[in-house]
Amino acid sequence: MFRYDFSLDMYTDNANADIIGRIENSSKILEFGSANGRMTKYLKEQKQCLVDIIEIDKEAGQCAAVYANKACLGAEDGDINGKRWQEILQGNKYDVIVFADVLEHLIDPLDVLKRSRSFLKEEGRILCSIPNIAHASVILGLINGQFEYSDNGLLDRTHIHFFTEESFKRLANNAGYCIAYEHSILGKVGTIEIPYTYDTVSKDVQRVLMNRVNNEAYQYIFELKNNILGEAQENVFNLIPGKVGEMKCYVKESEDSDFCEQKCISKRIYSQHVEVDLDISSYSNVRAIRVQLLDTNGIVKINYIGEKDNIKFTTNGFIIYENTICSLDDPLNIYCWLDERTELNNTIKLNYDLLVYNSDVLDKMSGFIHLLEKMKTRVDLIECDKKELENNVGLLEHDKERLELKLEECTEELKSLRINFEEKLKNLRAANEEVEKEKKNLQTEKEALENDVDEWKETVSILKKKCEENELLKRQIEVIEEDRVRLYHMIEDLNGQILHRENTISWKITLPLRKVGGVLSGAKRQIKGMLKLVCEGIHYAEKHGLRAAISRTIHYKQIRREKEEKKQEIVIQSQKREIWEELEQWIDETPHDFIDIFPVPMGWNTPLFQRFQHLSLQAGNVGGISFYGAHPSVDVDVDTYKFINDTLCIVNLDCQEVVDHFWNVLDKKGGLKYLRIQSIDLATTINKIEDFIRRGYKIVYEYIDEITPQITGEIPEFVFKRHEYLLRNEEVTVIATSDKLFGQIKPYRENNMIMLNNGVDYEHWDISPDNIACPIDMKEIVELGKVIVGYHGALAQWIDYDLLGRIAKDQRFVLVLIGFEHDGNLKKSGLLNYENVYYLGAKNYQELNAYCAYYDIAILPFVINNITLSVSPVKIFEYMAAGKPVVTYALPECKKYSSCLCANTQEEFLEKLDMAISLRKDEKYLNALKQDALNNTWTAIMQKMIKYVKQNYNVKDKEKETVLNIELGIKERNSYLNQILLQPNYIDKKYYRDITDAPYVRQPEDCKIIAYYLTQFHPDSHNEEWWGKGVTEWNNVTRAVPQFAEHYQPRLPGELGFYDLRIEDNMRRQIELARMYGIYGFSFYYYWFDGERLLERPLELFLSNKDLDFPFSICWANENWTKRFDGTNTDILMEQSNSLESYCGVIEDIVRFLSDARYISIDNRKILTVYRPSLMPKVKKVLNYWREYCRNNGIGEIYIIAVKENGIEKDWLAEGYDAVTEFHPGTLYENCVNISNNLNYVRNDFAGEVFSYPDIVYRQKYFKYDYKKLYRAVMPMWDNTARRNNKGMIFHGSTPELYKRWLKDIIIAGQKRDDLEENIVFINAWNEWGEGAYLEPDKRYGYAYLQGTKEALEETRLKQETL
Repeated sequence: MFRYDFSLDMYTDNANADIIGRIENSSKILEFGSANGRMTKYLKEQKQCLVDIIEIDKEAGQCAAVYANKACLGAEDGDINGKRWQEILQGNKYDVIVFADVLEHLIDPLDVLKRSRSFLKEEGRILCSIPNIAHASVILGLINGQFEYSDNGLLDRTHIHFFTEESFKRLANNAGYCIAYEHSILGKVGTIEIPYTYDTVSKDVQRVLMNRVNNEAYQYIFELKNNILGEAQENVFNLIPGKVGEMKCYVKESEDSDFCEQKCISKRIYSQHVEVDLDISSYSNVRAIRVQLLDTNGIVKINYIGEKDNIKFTTNGFIIYENTICSLDDPLNIYCWLDERTELNNTIKLNYDLLVYNSDVLDKMSGFIHLLEKMKTRVDLIECDKKELENNVGLLEHDKERLELKLEECTEELKSLRINFEEKLKNLRAANEEVEKEKKNLQTEKEALENDVDEWKETVSILKKKCEENELLKRQIEVIEEDRVRLYHMIEDLNGQILHRENTISWKITLPLRKVGGVLSGAKRQIKGMLKLVCEGIHYAEKHGLRAAISRTIHYKQIRREKEEKKQEIVIQSQKREIWEELEQWIDETPHDFIDIFPVPMGWNTPLFQRFQHLSLQAGNVGGISFYGAHPSVDVDVDTYKFINDTLCIVNLDCQEVVDHFWNVLDKKGGLKYLRIQSIDLATTINKIEDFIRRGYKIVYEYIDEITPQITGEIPEFVFKRHEYLLRNEEVTVIATSDKLFGQIKPYRENNMIMLNNGVDYEHWDISPDNIACPIDMKEIVELGKVIVGYHGALAQWIDYDLLGRIAKDQRFVLVLIGFEHDGNLKKSGLLNYENVYYLGAKNYQELNAYCAYYDIAILPFVINNITLSVSPVKIFEYMAAGKPVVTYALPECKKYSSCLCANTQEEFLEKLDMAISLRKDEKYLNALKQDALNNTWTAIMQKMIKYVKQNYNVKDKEKETVLNIELGIKERNSYLNQILLQPNYIDKKYYRDITDAPYVRQPEDCKIIAYYLTQFHPDSHNEEWWGKGVTEWNNVTRAVPQFAEHYQPRLPGELGFYDLRIEDNMRRQIELARMYGIYGFSFYYYWFDGERLLERPLELFLSNKDLDFPFSICWANENWTKRFDGTNTDILMEQSNSLESYCGVIEDIVRFLSDARYISIDNRKILTVYRPSLMPKVKKVLNYWREYCRNNGIGEIYIIAVKENGIEKDWLAEGYDAVTEFHPGTLYENCVNISNNLNYVRNDFAGEVFSYPDIVYRQKYFKYDYKKLYRAVMPMWDNTARRNNKGMIFHGSTPELYKRWLKDIIIAGQKRDDLEENIVFINAWNEWGEGAYLEPDKRYGYAYLQGTKEALEETRLKQETL
């Protein structure tokens, strides 16, 4: 650690950032005192500058030398006070020389500044930062009798010199420089390293100190340039003789009179600086004054004349630089000529400095005078050139007149030619019209003939079709008639049976009545079944013909009959006791320490052999036995159950009788028994799971994929509820197959969860072409001799078919695709039209390894989206085990393995393919593939799983249950108390983010994020009247408390603190953060009540400060201002008028905002949002008035947006609005899941509502509705208990990750819309702290929500490019 080892902050107002900001790219720099090179590094890497450095601390300088061109280091070369560095750098000229907090450390800073001049280019500059010893804190310390040195800051113990603003200017002036730029860095009293504050002195002293100019300037930054007088000025300005001079003033009282010698005002001069008040009260009418500044020749700099420097002057000498004048021979005089407009008091103030005072000194200035003469000569030459140019202009004017005459002649000639040309053209057009007319007639005749032919063809076609339809209908009628006759006979038969029963004595008894009901019910089912067969037959006949339909109907009828017969056989067989005794015996006699059960009848002998089958197969290898759900459709040889091996039994769980017997056997067994439930299970309900738990079974929930219709098709409602139930129930062991899915689990629990990715059956895939026959349909492909690029797996929408097309165009490759086609995207892609693309269809798992053995390269061309980001692809492990180079897109689960060649773009993917060709024989790479495969075998996965399940299993759970229930209330209470105590300082380590070091850079096609902005954070006279002195929104924020365990309250601000929006700097920092993270603009809430404004001060501050350069718009909150903060008619504080006049009148105030250059437009129309459109009277009239008023006042057309209100269904576009926007939670409120009854340890008096935020995102509730021209919106979170205490509405479970996912979904949806002029998303809100809806940094999450916004913008941009 070095003494001056400070980080470089480029985002706040500080000296280093200001200096760097004034340096242009590619400059040549000399940096004095580089320390460890933070600035050196930035100048080289970010600004491409060539930097030479001088640093006395050799160790620190060596860190900086890495980035430097030349380095003078150590006690000899790096001593700035010495001259060794001048010798080393001799001959170099620099654009900029930097002294960043250096000059105060030097023995003779004046000498160093002078010597540095020879190293500056002609237009070179010196940039330096200087601590201000006149800072109010230093003065406060002195008043308190203290002047204590410190390790850094203003009183750094290594400072040799101390400077004020003026003393440094004199130093620079004496060194031959002029000040080209000056800036001060503020350091407020009490916030810097000096501890003294204003309250340590009296109020009078406080007032004096506070009124000082720059009293809190901590540092000054100066830019110095060579004075145009150069060395001459340096020599001259330091030659002040010691003798005393005399100043005289003469007054002229009229135009005709001379300067009065008798009333001469005389003053003796005792110092270089002269400041006098000339008393002219004895003069009646002053027309002019002559002031003899010196009684000899010399040079004088005049600072000002008059009260406000309002008197101008001439001189008998000559002006050499600004107000610096010189007389070489005579005494130096100035003349001030006055008129009636010149304001004079009884005295004239005169302020000047003597620079040179006698002839001896001026003799020494011959070089300087010579320089002035040369300058005058140059001016004379310029005047000559000017006259010559004026003569040339005269000649050119003459030539211009001559050319204009010539032009007129040519114009007349052209006019004549044009007339002749137009006449000929007219004749040609007439002839052409005749030809066109004839052509048109012929075309009409042709079209008539063609129409006749088309009509004839159409008539023939219709007649043929009618004949075919009639024939088909005829046959169908015959079939229906046959079925009708059969049904008639069946009904007659049934009527006979009923009649017979009615005539029996038993009919009158209730038992026969029930039996008859059964007969009738059975008949009804039989009739319905037959009618269904008839309808299906008719539809099939329309497509495939009557014969095929009849044959199909008979075939399916036979199959159904066989299935029913088979099912009855299984039911009968399942009744045999010995079958279940044998199963029970197998369980008892097979050594095991756990029972693994997969309870869903997914089928064992499926073409795809998936995770659930592999884990069941591996249970026996890690000490257990397992049961797996068979299905008759694929496991035709399984009636009740079947043993696959010594430890695995598959059971027909499609038959209820078998299911009942099976569970009766297992219920009696003790020890660890668990069920594996998968997230894609569409059968197992919460009630079933709870029943299993009550019966002593443990639940292992495998979260293996995003729960989305894109994977499983339509998803029943209960699946989402079951998902949340299982995640919240900590008795359930939850396994995620990817980091992303694991991250989605964390908000619900802290224990009993683990990430276990997919795996591979290594022995099955570890084969080569040398020891397995080539499949028949691969032989032709292998014989081509090209590089085989293979993929096996689902062919669905997440495949990048464009990428596959680019691979197919490369004739070095042949592309082999194997798998089930989920949708029509493969055919639509046109990929199958390439001659070197082979689609071999789906293959059984048992034979798939033989195909993979003949790949040269294996690929995973999944586009990066919400689905694939959650995937742990089984394929990559199969590829690894087969020893095939793996090329994939950079999915998170692929990037974990060094053997995966990961690409971010299509171009990079193709590059990785080229790399893979060379790696096919690379021994080191092949070993990496093998090792990654062996580390992820299904056996290894199962070992990890059962080890974790056992850790969370305790055979004495039931014995402890009663004790736990007693202790639970105490535990929850203590947890709640700890939460309250820790809340103000609690940081969520999982999601917390520091400020970014890579600010967002907007691209032209990026979505525009507009955040609503609340102006409530400052004292307002209305609020003070209603709520008390000084009350702002922050009062609500700080009083909030948790309403239940894990409820996030209070929400405390981070970097910005409890800010006051009357202070411009607060708003400036908000804008900096918003721009840094991708917010396009603010939509300010605008409160206007029939001419009276509320909370207007921040908005007016923003409007008046044009340097707060940030896009904005207005959202008129046209509702009542109430104590409830929800615009209802309860407890109204300020009423919103509902008159037509009031609603029309608001535009007259808003128009001044619309005229601002920063105002946001859509399609060149300024946007205006109405928060409660349903409250507007006569909507069309009001909107038409607004539009007309804006046109008449220079605004042009405006773009008016209506907010979609909860419970109001109205076509706002038809009413005259241009678009509609959401405003959450109101817009989607009706689609949200209320979880108020599922909370832990809730306050007894809590009367609010709690909804699930994860449910909104996981189930994409925001897409449950859509409207034409709808601008979507997102809320990062919502919790208004700060305002409404125990009656608030809370959306629980919000995280930065879920917010980012919602925002990405909305942005992508906007990219696909074609009814909106721009892709804009509204955020509720930037700073609604009282409603718990904000993006600003807070204590718990830091900058995480802002980071989520930035990443959503950037990742959707990446997605767009990838797709």
